[in-house]
Amino acid sequence: MKQFYKTLGLTIICSLLLLTCSKNAEPEDEEIEFSVLSTVTFDIAGGTKTIPVTANSYKVPPEWEATLETAESLWCIIRQEGINLTIQARPNPLPLSRQARIKLSAPSGRFTTMYVNQDGSNLVVEDGKYYTYQSKTKGKGVDVVIMGEGFTLPSFSNGTYFNAMQTAAEAFLSIQPFKAYRDYFNIYVVEAISEEQGIGNLENKKNTKFKVSYPFSESRPYLYGDLNACWTFAGHAPIKNIDSTLVVLIVNDTRYMWSCWWNSSTGKVVSLCAISQSPYPYDFSSNIRISACGQGFGRLSTESVKFESEISETLRNEILWYHSIGCYLNIDVTNDPTKIFWKDFLWKPKYNMVGIFEGAYGYARGAWRSEYESCMYNNIAYFNAISRAIIVQRIMMYAGEPFSLEKFMETDIIEPPPPTKSNFVTLPSPRLPSPALWMNEVKE
Repeated sequence: MKQFYKTLGLTIICSLLLLTCSKNAEPEDEEIEFSVLSTVTFDIAGGTKTIPVTANSYKVPPEWEATLETAESLWCIIRQEGINLTIQARPNPLPLSRQARIKLSAPSGRFTTMYVNQDGSNLVVEDGKYYTYQSKTKGKGVDVVIMGEGFTLPSFSNGTYFNAMQTAAEAFLSIQPFKAYRDYFNIYVVEAISEEQGIGNLENKKNTKFKVSYPFSESRPYLYGDLNACWTFAGHAPIKNIDSTLVVLIVNDTRYMWSCWWNSSTGKVVSLCAISQSPYPYDFSSNIRISACGQGFGRLSTESVKFESEISETLRNEILWYHSIGCYLNIDVTNDPTKIFWKDFLWKPKYNMVGIFEGAYGYARGAWRSEYESCMYNNIAYFNAISRAIIVQRIMMYAGEPFSLEKFMETDIIEPPPPTKSNFVTLPSPRLPSPALWMNEVKE
């Protein structure tokens, strides 16, 4: 009997040792090494390529994930299919080669990087020449024209001009809901050649295409220029109607500044955006999102707070006037949950971030916004729910399709915003006043 229990004990111990060895042979966080092409190249026509991915993993198929590291390289679309990576490149009409980075990573954190390169078209510099950056595939087409101010001939040959135009186009299309509705847009880039580089100021006006300067005058302490010339020149692109076209003018200046001008009678609008070199969220892409996406297209108001006082009756009536012409609908002067513009979003599980937050239009009291943070509040790359709905409604209007709030809520994509204010850098002083002016009316 003793021999029996001794044999049984040895058997159990051996079984446990075998189980331990088996687990050691199949670690939870194995060090996967990938074998994949380091570079994939497309011509200007774009197309689709399927790349096999192999890894020294005991798992079949191996666990891995592909992510696009360059967030605004939306011309490059990636899709995982088993052990293959499918890469699609959109056509590249600009005379500028471009590159996207793809990160292939394992659960352990081990990763490798591959690059996607695409050739550009041949350079032809001609004032007024337009390029179709992308064409709509849905609806009647929503027109956007992007062009530059203060760029001389060398800026075209060295790629500076087209790099700025491409960055602006991808920044415009990289944020929701523009990202989800990209196929509704016609994006055009127009060559605009200036005699002098940069922009002028009060003491030194420059001979540029649209006469933009900062400050423009003592009575206009912000980016301003010949707006009628902007609208006329945008007509070089095959747009349907300038009154429903967003014109984005990229200003060749590295300071953090932008302005948005519009005509309340015709609906014409032009957003002026400098190529800011400040860190996020005061960079060039942020200027595009606030001025072009938010104000210019969405007709959104600032939700930020500059003064701790209560909004005046004059400004309150000003907001109500903007409401009457379909603008500034992302803020309200009432906190009544049965009347406020975003009442339909309140108390819905999908929109638990929506509430009634006091502070908007520059003042801490007397005006309300719908979410604590958003692009129009503190520049982050995120539009709140009511702003997304307003933008989609305008897209549908220009595209000739009906808008349904119920359908919008069903399909609305909520992408988490980047880090909050506590993670922000301090904007270099002095802070330029132009962003505080928001949307301004201009008479022709």
